[in-house]
Amino acid sequence: MSPPGTALEGHLIRTADVTEVSLGRVGPREFVVLMATTIGLTALSIDLMLPAFDDMRSDFGLAADATETASIVTVFFFGLAIAQLVYGPLADRFGRKPVVYGGMVVFAFGAIGAALAPTLTWVLVFRFIWGVGAAGPRVIALSVIRDIYAGDRMARIMSFIAAVFIFVPIIAPSIGALLLEVVSWRALFVLVAASTGFVALWLTRLPETLHEEYRLPRLQVSTVTHAMRVVVTNRQAVGYTLGMTLAFGALVSYLAGSELVWD
Repeated sequence: MSPPGTALEGHLIRTADVTEVSLGRVGPREFVVLMATTIGLTALSIDLMLPAFDDMRSDFGLAADATETASIVTVFFFGLAIAQLVYGPLADRFGRKPVVYGGMVVFAFGAIGAALAPTLTWVLVFRFIWGVGAAGPRVIALSVIRDIYAGDRMARIMSFIAAVFIFVPIIAPSIGALLLEVVSWRALFVLVAASTGFVALWLTRLPETLHEEYRLPRLQVSTVTHAMRVVVTNRQAVGYTLGMTLAFGALVSYLAGSELVWD
């Protein structure tokens, strides 16, 4: 019998809850890369188009120093933040895979809508929708990891994925700038939508990781509020949340000033 948090024959993983979860055709290493790629879609959605702000101002007839394009990032974050509160309970009720695929459909719809938008206002509308969809892969990937791993092994995987989330904003603007030499800013949005389709196909190799007996029997506001109360009254959880808030604040500050770098 393998100890908790190690791979068993046939890619079965035993968690601290002593439940066996099959990874199907996905090996442990491929699983980590798949989850990192799934979460990386969110970072790609934010950073790939940062060098495109000048082109967007030109297309929409804005002044060269107009700041309206910065709202493209802001509204995305709004959608991302709000929708995360919804995807978690839905995934606990209906399972991980239906919910992540639903999020990816919304993600792709928002990306393609933004690519085809005739005005900046419509770009912002679809960017908000895009953010709502992006919350799905981000939340569900973390939930899937927790379904399968626990303890130190889970911590190592989470750390690797956090590193990917930090690394993507470093390279994505450079990739976007290179692509803008040969394609329009609208093509960047379509490229991200296509990337989501690729990840969705890749996820078909992974089976459902939340067994029926662990799902919520029904969706209730009281259940969600109780879970939130448990989190916010736990000192360790609050401490880590504050730490992540500061780190994320640094990332947002970078995004706010990055256009000056790419100009």
